[in-house]
Amino acid sequence: MHKHIADLWIADLEKNPPQTRQKLYDGHGYCCLGRLCLLAGMKPEVFYDQRDYGFAGESAVLPRAVMEWAGMKSRSGEYDDDHCLSADNDNGATFPEIAQIIRVNCEAL
Repeated sequence: MHKHIADLWIADLEKNPPQTRQKLYDGHGYCCLGRLCLLAGMKPEVFYDQRDYGFAGESAVLPRAVMEWAGMKSRSGEYDDDHCLSADNDNGATFPEIAQIIRVNCEAL
């Protein structure tokens, strides 16, 4: 992952904005990957018959354009064989905890 983007993402997550689980955006809060979409300049959109939200047609993983912009290796934020940021987020890690994971694993992301 590009270090300068990781630094922006870490700073954003450490502000601890409203967080959601299982999707990029739920109308009120974002998962960690949804916050990265915002940093990439994307705006959330409503789709699936006005009942779901996402970015560039994706509701649970990074759109390919955001992954490429950030220099990430995967759309779910994999940083080793057994862990990814989307699962960390969905399993209850707070944004400050995820920021620390990004800080430690920036090169692997």
